[in-house]
Amino acid sequence: MTLITIAHSNKTVLAPIIFNFKAQITKHIIIYDIDREDTRYALELKKGIESIWQKYRLPKVDIEMIAIDEDSRKDMVEIQKRLSKEQGSSLYLNASEADVSLLTILSGFVLSFGGTILAYDKQDNSYNKITQKGFENYPITESMNIDDFLRLLGEELIEEKSKQKIWENRKALETLFEDTKILFKVRKLLIHKQISQIKKSYPKIYKTLQELKLPHTVEMVEADSSLGGFGNLFEDFVFLFMSRFDFDDIKCGAKIVFERDKQGDKDTIVANEFDILTIKNNRIGLIECKIGNNIQPLPIVYKSDALMDYFGDDTRSLIIHIQPQTVDNRLVFQDGIKLRANSNLINIFNAFDIGKRKFTESIKETFGVLPKHFLLGGYDLEMLTIKQLLQKRGEKFSDRKLGWGAKLSDYRDILNDDEHFYAIELEIDITPPKHFTLIDHHNALQDNPSSLEQILTLLDYPMNRFYQLVALNDKGYIPALEEFGATAKEIANIRELDRKAQGVSEEDEKLAVESIKSAKSIGRVTIIKALTDKFSPIIDRLYKRNVIIYTDKKLTYYGEGIRELVDRYSNLIETKRAYYGGGFGFFGIAEGSFGKKEIEDLVDEIVEIINKKRGR
Repeated sequence: MTLITIAHSNKTVLAPIIFNFKAQITKHIIIYDIDREDTRYALELKKGIESIWQKYRLPKVDIEMIAIDEDSRKDMVEIQKRLSKEQGSSLYLNASEADVSLLTILSGFVLSFGGTILAYDKQDNSYNKITQKGFENYPITESMNIDDFLRLLGEELIEEKSKQKIWENRKALETLFEDTKILFKVRKLLIHKQISQIKKSYPKIYKTLQELKLPHTVEMVEADSSLGGFGNLFEDFVFLFMSRFDFDDIKCGAKIVFERDKQGDKDTIVANEFDILTIKNNRIGLIECKIGNNIQPLPIVYKSDALMDYFGDDTRSLIIHIQPQTVDNRLVFQDGIKLRANSNLINIFNAFDIGKRKFTESIKETFGVLPKHFLLGGYDLEMLTIKQLLQKRGEKFSDRKLGWGAKLSDYRDILNDDEHFYAIELEIDITPPKHFTLIDHHNALQDNPSSLEQILTLLDYPMNRFYQLVALNDKGYIPALEEFGATAKEIANIRELDRKAQGVSEEDEKLAVESIKSAKSIGRVTIIKALTDKFSPIIDRLYKRNVIIYTDKKLTYYGEGIRELVDRYSNLIETKRAYYGGGFGFFGIAEGSFGKKEIEDLVDEIVEIINKKRGR
C-alpha cells in the first residue's frame, strides 16, 4: 500500500496508523506545509519511520517528502497531479486531525480514484476506514510500546532504570513501604542519627535498609528533606505496583531527549526525566512520585502539565505522594490545586494511610488499565516454569493443578470483568470474560512463540539458557533442542524434568519400557499399545521414528506427515476432539473423544495415510 500522511504538530495521532500498517506499507508520501514548524514535524516523522522500519527489519520503504503551500490553489492542483501517478486502489490517506482544507481536497481525490481514507480515533484506539462503499470502524491491532512511540515521534530514550534490579529488590521494597507511618518515624530517627534506636525498635526496617545497600541513609536524609534516597526507592516501589496492571509497556526513571540544539561543534541536549512512564492503547501516562513533609504541590502540578504537552492532549498523569494530609495544620494539596490538576487530566493520590484497594482504583480510573490475573493450564515443564516465574515476580495467578486438556471452564467461578485474565494454554469452551488474552502456541496458534516466551515478553523479563531450552522443548521437542546446540546432558535433563512435571512416575517409566517391547511396525510406522497413559517416556526413547502410541481412550502420532493428518482430520480439530503442535511434530486425539474401536480404526487410517505419503 501507498500511505499518504498529512504531517502536522500532533504526531501522536499519526503514529498509530503508521505503526498498525507498517508491514503493508511499501511507499510513504509525507505531505506538509512549507511553514517552518510543519517542516520540522515532517522531518521528525520521516526520521521516526526510518527508525521503526530499521528496528523491525522491514523491507526498506520509499519515503517521498512533498512540501506545499496550503493556501496556494496552484499547489493543490499540483499535488493532485502528482498523486494521480499512483495506483488509485492502493492509495491510503492518513487523515488523522489534518488541516481541514487540505484534507477536504485530498480525501475527495483519493476516494475518486478508489482509494481509502484512514483516521485514528484516540478515544478507543481504533481507526475509521472510509471508501466509496461507506464507513467502517476497526480496532488497532498493533499497539506501540514506549520505544516505538518515541521513535515515531522522532524522540530518543537515552536512559532508564534497570527493571531487573528493581525486581531483585521487590521484597525489600514491599517491606519498606508496608507501613508509611513507621517509615516516617524511621526518617525522623535517621535525621537525629539514632541508628541504634532504629535497630532496636524497627529491626525489620533496619535489616531492609541494609538489604537495599543504603549505608549513608543519614546523609541522604540530611541532604534532601524529601527523604533523599528514599525518593528513588519510592519510585521503584510504585513501578512494582504499576507493573501489576495490563499496561502495554512501563519504564522507570526514563530520560528522554526532546531537542538537540547545534552550537558550534557540540550538541546541546534538552532532556526530561520521568519518574514512571507508561503506555496503554497508544496513550502515554505519566506518574510523578513524591515523598516527605516539604512537598511543594503547585510546582509539581505545573511540571506534570508541561510534560504532558509532549505526548498529546489525551495524555494522563497521576501524582502519587506520601505525606501526612496536613502539614502545620494546613492541607498540602488544597482544593484549588486539586481542581487545577483535575482540569488538566492530572489526578492526585496520597498513599500515606490509604490501602491498596483505593490505590488500585486510582490507577484504573486514571489510565484505563486493569490488574493482571494469570490462569495456568495443564502441567508440563513449560507450565511449571511459567508458574515459578509468576511467583518470582509476585504476579497474581490461579492454579487448579490441571492436566492436559485443561479448559477455561475450570476457572469459571473466578472470572469477572474487573481484571484482565491471561489464560495460558486453556481450551476456550465457554465465553471468555470481557478482558481476556489467550496465551498458546498449539493448533492454529502454533506459529506463535512458545507460551513461556510470550510470558517473558509480557513481563519484560530476560531470556536465559534454561528458559530457552524449556521453550524449545515445548515448541519443537528434541529435534529443536538438537538444532539449537543443546548438549546431550541438557536434553536428557530437560526431558526428565518435563516428564516429572507431567506426573510421570517411576512405574510409568517401567511400563514405557514394557510397552516398547510389544511394538509392531507397518511400513514406516511403529505402533505401540501403551500400558500407561503417560506417552512421553515412550516417545522419548523412540523420538526419531514415526510412532503411534495409543490406549483405549486416547492416541498420539509423532513423526512426519502431520500436515496431511491436520488436513484429513480438520473437522476433529475444529470441534476440539483432536489437536496438533510441536511445529507439526505431533497429532493427537483428545482423551475420551472416541471409544476403543474408533481409536483402533484411527490407528489403521493414520498408518495408511503416512505410508501412502512415503510411497509417493
